[in-house]
Amino acid sequence: MNSLLTASEVATILKIHVNTVYYYLATEKLKGHKVIGNRWRIRGTDLESFVNGKPMGTEPEHEGASKKSNPEQVAGSVLPNQQEERR
Repeated sequence: MNSLLTASEVATILKIHVNTVYYYLATEKLKGHKVIGNRWRIRGTDLESFVNGKPMGTEPEHEGASKKSNPEQVAGSVLPNQQEERR
């Protein structure tokens, strides 16, 4: 698919609201190009890559983001330092 599509056409193809397409363009989840009049055009190949790429809504997490901190461990490591400062 080598054609240029409008945001509205992409919304119709994906069966989503056009504002969602604008959001994907603004956050660079979907690659597009602005043309004269501040309008967006999306290449068909970019749309195919978007559709065939990683599933929507699954952003890679930072390495430490998936580990949940144990509040007792955090409190244990912070409180002694605070107690030393108070002495």
